[in-house]
Amino acid sequence: MAKSFGLAVLCVYCTLQLIAAFPYQNSLNGIEGEDLKLVGLEHSKAVKFAEDDFRKSLQPVLASTLDILEEHSKTLILESASFLDDLLVELNTLPEDNEYVKELIPELTSLLDRLEKLDLDDESTPALEEKAAVLLAIAKVYGNFDVIARSSDDSGEQAVVKTAFQKLESKGLNERINKSSKRAVDKFTTVFAPFWNSLSDVQKGEHADLADWYERFQAIESSQEKLKSFIEFLNIIHDIVIPKIN
Repeated sequence: MAKSFGLAVLCVYCTLQLIAAFPYQNSLNGIEGEDLKLVGLEHSKAVKFAEDDFRKSLQPVLASTLDILEEHSKTLILESASFLDDLLVELNTLPEDNEYVKELIPELTSLLDRLEKLDLDDESTPALEEKAAVLLAIAKVYGNFDVIARSSDDSGEQAVVKTAFQKLESKGLNERINKSSKRAVDKFTTVFAPFWNSLSDVQKGEHADLADWYERFQAIESSQEKLKSFIEFLNIIHDIVIPKIN
């Protein structure tokens, strides 16, 4: 459980970093609200895009993608807060003479405090950066948990954490994260597929890196692996749109 959730958190941390780094993000706020809807994004096949028009046509797709990732990040943050809260309850029932647990409890308490102070509706760059920093801290914690969970040593002080994991595994954390991942991927596909299918072969050829990414994206079966590929997607879009801003 720790490894799976940790990887999901790390993936969204990376995408949030990229979102925060987009200098043109605020310019997307000027797009008409109707253009940002996931349903109804239509691109005329009859129109031949010049490069500037191609970049402009990407804006509603990009804006929707950022919204989708933000929504998914909220789920991970809320699930992380709930998981850490439950884990702290379990850890506080363990013997007080366990030095590892004594050090772990204040670390997790501090992290939970940061999670609870986040304004999930704040989309400013500083807020996105703080969300990304907190998610990175969470990913590191889950990385450590995974090492403990996989350890064959049941005699050390860290072994007691395994018991806490076993109690929490039945609460369906991975299932909820997987559902959120699938929902994000499905929404993205609803937005991107019509846009991509509206392009001519010539236009697709002019953006071979994006064409190659989309082909590989479609072949991926796991929703979480698809989400991980958003990092490459955002980097490609970054290279396409930034020249327009500069």
